[in-house]
Amino acid sequence: MNIIKYFVFFILVFGLCQSGAAEKRAQPKPMSELTNPSSPSYVPIPYPKTRKDIITDLKYAINVTTAQEDSLIVGRIPEFEKKLLTLLDENPECKIGQIVKVKNRSSVYSHDYSWLILIEDNEGRNVIYVGMHANGLFAGAGDIFPHRERALVRTDQEILDIVSESIGHPVNMKNIQHIERVAFASPLGDLLTPLWEINMKNGVVYYFSLSGDSVYEAKEKKDWKKQKNGFRKDWRELTPNNEQFLPDEIDDKLIILKKHGRQKVKDN
Repeated sequence: MNIIKYFVFFILVFGLCQSGAAEKRAQPKPMSELTNPSSPSYVPIPYPKTRKDIITDLKYAINVTTAQEDSLIVGRIPEFEKKLLTLLDENPECKIGQIVKVKNRSSVYSHDYSWLILIEDNEGRNVIYVGMHANGLFAGAGDIFPHRERALVRTDQEILDIVSESIGHPVNMKNIQHIERVAFASPLGDLLTPLWEINMKNGVVYYFSLSGDSVYEAKEKKDWKKQKNGFRKDWRELTPNNEQFLPDEIDDKLIILKKHGRQKVKDN
C-alpha cells in the first residue's frame, strides 16, 4: 500500500501584534477557482449548505489530500489517517457525526462562518474533528482527546447548567437571547474547538471554553482599531493586568474576560 499522506493539522498562530496589518477578512477564493476541476481550490459543491453537500466536499478533500505525492507536514499519525480514509470505503471504520456551524471572528478567514465536522468511531465516540471553510475547502483536522469527545457535543441546556454552576444562580432558556458556537484567534476557542457564546436578554455575554471547561463573562470591550501605520496596538498595552481576552478582529475589539469558578447554585 502506498504511503498515506497526512492531513494537515489546523495551526493557529497567536500573533496578535501583527494581525492588524490584514484587511477585515482575507479575500475569498473566486468562484472561477472553486468550480474549475483543474484548480487546486476546486470543490464539488462550492458553499455547501446541507449535510449531504458538506459530506460530498469532505470526501473529495480526503481523496485529493491522500493522493498528493508529497506530505504537507513532517511526521504522521497512521491511525488518524486510516480512520479518515475509511470514510471513502463501503464499510468504514468511522462515520460522520455532528456538523456544527461556527461563527468566525478572525480576519484570517474569508467568511463569517465555517463548519466543524465531528468524526465518530463505530461505538459513537468522537475521535477526529475537521474544519471546513464556508466555501467547502478543507480548513484543518485533529485528533480529539478522549476527555473532550463528549464535551464537543454538549447540548445548549448542558452549557446553561455549567454557566449556572459558575455564576451561582440559575440561567434558563427564557433568559437567553441566543446561543451559538464562535471561533476567535485564541487558544480559548478556535475553529476546531469553538467556544459557546451565550447572549443574555439583559445584555450580559458569557463564553464557555473547552480549555479548562471554564466559563467567562465579557467584562469590557476595548477599542482595537488599526493605527495610521496599519497595525493594531500590541494587545499587552490593553491588558496591563494580564487579563484574559478574546480578540474580535472583525469588530476591532478586545473582549476582556472575567473567569467564573464553579459554585453552588442559589435559587432565585
